[in-house]
Amino acid sequence: MTRRWSALTRRMHQGVIAVMLSAGALVSASAVSGCAGDGLVYDPYLHDTHRWNHGDDRFYRRWEIETHRAHSDFRRRSTGDQQAYWGWRHRS
Repeated sequence: MTRRWSALTRRMHQGVIAVMLSAGALVSASAVSGCAGDGLVYDPYLHDTHRWNHGDDRFYRRWEIETHRAHSDFRRRSTGDQQAYWGWRHRS
């Protein structure tokens, strides 16, 4: 019976390790994706939905620096700030 329990215990440990590795992969992927992530953002100037990617994140951070704004997630910005960003973005 001891062998049986040790094999069962071993399988349980492998399962726990697999779950921990999967959770770690998900957390690290979301940490690497950036501030706004790779989600969809509405652009009122072009009246379309835009997929936010790393290039957009670089432009957004440049806009924050050039307009002397503290860093904040784009989606948490006021509507006025978002419109100011899109206006700047389309002129750049």
